Amino acid sequence: KQGYIISINVSGFYYLGHTIFNTKDKSFTELRISKDIQKFQDMKKVLTDGEIEISLPKKFLKGCVRSRLIYATQSCFPYEAEMKKLESCWYGCPRMMVRGGYRRKPSEDGETENFAYVYSNSDLERMLKTMPVRQFITVQYLKYIAHICRSDNTNLTKISMFFTPTK
Repeated sequence: KQGYIISINVSGFYYLGHTIFNTKDKSFTELRISKDIQKFQDMKKVLTDGEIEISLPKKFLKGCVRSRLIYATQSCFPYEAEMKKLESCWYGCPRMMVRGGYRRKPSEDGETENFAYVYSNSDLERMLKTMPVRQFITVQYLKYIAHICRSDNTNLTKISMFFTPTK
């Protein structure tokens, strides 16, 4: 019997919690956002059910949806453009949970279209008692840095973080 080698060319694959790409067309932030939206859609029936007390969907939102969105940001702080994408995605989730979350404010003159929502992002945070995603990521990042600083000086992560080249 003769063995056959099958070669499959893929643009990326998921391995041990990370996606490895062979092209530059997708970023890690876009992957996090797609996984976040996918999880929200999987849980949409529970998260948007108006008959369930808001504390339960809020716990699911924080535990299942937000955790996918901010995966690995504690060790690799996102750039400003990535942070804006993460914030935009995050505020879309609570906006879908709140009844009338995507409703627009009426325009004052009646002719022009008003693009402001009835509920601002801070209103959504107050209604669901959550902190802004930017603040949450910053707190997680600072906790991670403090954890590394408290570790032994022989820790490889600490050595690589505080490494200064000699040349």
